[in-house]
Amino acid sequence: MSEYLHVETPFLDQLATLGWTIIDRGQGFISSNPVARLRGSFRDWLLLEVFRTDGLVGVVTRLDAMLPESGVSDVARGLQLQAVADADCSGR
Repeated sequence: MSEYLHVETPFLDQLATLGWTIIDRGQGFISSNPVARLRGSFRDWLLLEVFRTDGLVGVVTRLDAMLPESGVSDVARGLQLQAVADADCSGR
């Protein structure tokens, strides 16, 4: 059985039905270009530009058009700080 065919593809299809933007490079494709994966480097785990438009902040911004850009940055910074705190607590 192919994990790509039976696990990844159905999951990507489900995310697409929920309105997510999907970058499906196909089975066995490993990109060496971080820009092709919407990030500045492969160390970037939070895709800030995607987060601002498509992610939770995009939803919050659509619900509250008064959210200033500084509010978007505050939410992103809070997520980054929480991830660091979670990693410290788990001993990673």
